[in-house]
Amino acid sequence: MTPDYDLAIIGGGINGAGIARDAALRGLRVILFEKDDFARGASGQNGRMIHGGLKYLATLDIGLVREALQERRTLKRIAPHLVRPVDLTMPIRKGGHRKMTMAAGLLLFDILNGFRDPRSRMISAEDTLRTCNGLSEKGLVGAAVIHDAWAEYSERLTIENLVDASDHRAEILNRARVTSLNATDDGRAIRVTFARAGSPARTVSAAVVVNATGAWADELLADTTGSNQHLLRASKGTILVVDGLVNAPDRPIFFETVSDRRPVLISPWNGMHLIGTTDIVVEIPVDSVCAEDSEVDYLLDEINRSFPRLALRHENIRYLYTGVRPLPFSTGTSAKVSRHHIVKTHPEFSDRLITVIGGKLATYRRIAEDVLKAAGGKFDRPLARSQTATRPLPGALDLPEQKRLEDRAITLGLSDQSITHLVKVYGARGAGILDLIDAAPKLAEVVDDESGATAAEIHFVIQKEWARDLADILVRRTMIGRNRFAGANAVAAVVRVLNDIGWSAEVIEKGITDFDAFMSKSKSLIASGKKRVCDGAVRKN
Repeated sequence: MTPDYDLAIIGGGINGAGIARDAALRGLRVILFEKDDFARGASGQNGRMIHGGLKYLATLDIGLVREALQERRTLKRIAPHLVRPVDLTMPIRKGGHRKMTMAAGLLLFDILNGFRDPRSRMISAEDTLRTCNGLSEKGLVGAAVIHDAWAEYSERLTIENLVDASDHRAEILNRARVTSLNATDDGRAIRVTFARAGSPARTVSAAVVVNATGAWADELLADTTGSNQHLLRASKGTILVVDGLVNAPDRPIFFETVSDRRPVLISPWNGMHLIGTTDIVVEIPVDSVCAEDSEVDYLLDEINRSFPRLALRHENIRYLYTGVRPLPFSTGTSAKVSRHHIVKTHPEFSDRLITVIGGKLATYRRIAEDVLKAAGGKFDRPLARSQTATRPLPGALDLPEQKRLEDRAITLGLSDQSITHLVKVYGARGAGILDLIDAAPKLAEVVDDESGATAAEIHFVIQKEWARDLADILVRRTMIGRNRFAGANAVAAVVRVLNDIGWSAEVIEKGITDFDAFMSKSKSLIASGKKRVCDGAVRKN
């Protein structure tokens, strides 16, 4: 039989999106299924750093450092609007990493990078205190400063990979749950049965199926094939979003915790600060994972030890979010589990079923190349070379293009705030939003005073980016949901736009209910004190 598709991808996180883009650009017939919404898991719930892999030098994992450095350079080149350079400061204290050891590591790091970026450097304790607002001077001997990268809105990396895949004829489906996988009688394809709300189940066939569901990979195999394989060791990480800090750092700082010497990040983000992450092995279904009071207490305690002048309190926490790392199975602590990704083929499906295990935000593009290399022999034609290292993402723009976009936005009457938001979130794709405003000037109405986001953006993400409910729009498309109020302040205005578009009252009401449920997981603390948000059975390393 001739399969309906060359490649079926299950999972709409960054890995699935990257695989879909790479395959579509090579001319393959691609379909992607996501059971919920794109980037809802770790791809949108992470620390937002695009690391060059310095920490992997501690285990002498030179290959992983080289890979991370190369992929960081590539992302800065193909997505300059989303991945920006930043200096990362790492204080050094007595009893932690020794200063000479760190200096040697920085030199090796720069050598592996081919001295392509500004040189890493050591700074004195005095300079560290001068540049790291609020840092405790106790035991401080200096700091390492390295050139790194930052994805302020990492959710948009997933969306833009999917957009480019769709532009090259990939079929992209969210709210499409795969329910079974079965090999065809001739063993030359796999039948994929999936269901979408309100529609009968459908079955399609593909020459190769990729399980790119991240932390859900074991569950997907169990649910669709009856497999009891244990490929993953899932580890959750919680990040606090805090506000109202005095003497807070104005740059990203990775500091070593006192209690367990884990690296924790504090960084300015979207007018607030991020603090995280924790590292806890998950022993419950991934969909049940959320933050625990113990994680919040851990992060607050460690921040206040290293930055005592911040006097961080529960009241400073605007909200939090939790992602689950899909680490390869191991009996060791998750901190020591390899961060290498694994591309596993399944012999019981004639190696036409592939599972992606592990990986990081920074290396998604390399993962896609490795998956297609493993799948290449299963297609009925030679596989073309990958274009993803050189082809910019759809929103990429240079300074002259940005200036033209900004000038046009000014002409259409947008405020400086709205223009800044447009460029940061959509890059060159913001031109499509301006087209909508040009055709209907009332769409320049601001729906979120925090960000300056406009009504036109709501129309755009529904028409062009598969947004199907309120949380899709607020949290993973327009980024309104990452403001100080987690988007709650903009719900009424966005609902008015959805009414104008013609969404039914039933769909809107369900969207509000689902968004409230999302908010209940994001708002773990209230001004009057702590409130337990997770009763799952988890085990800390």
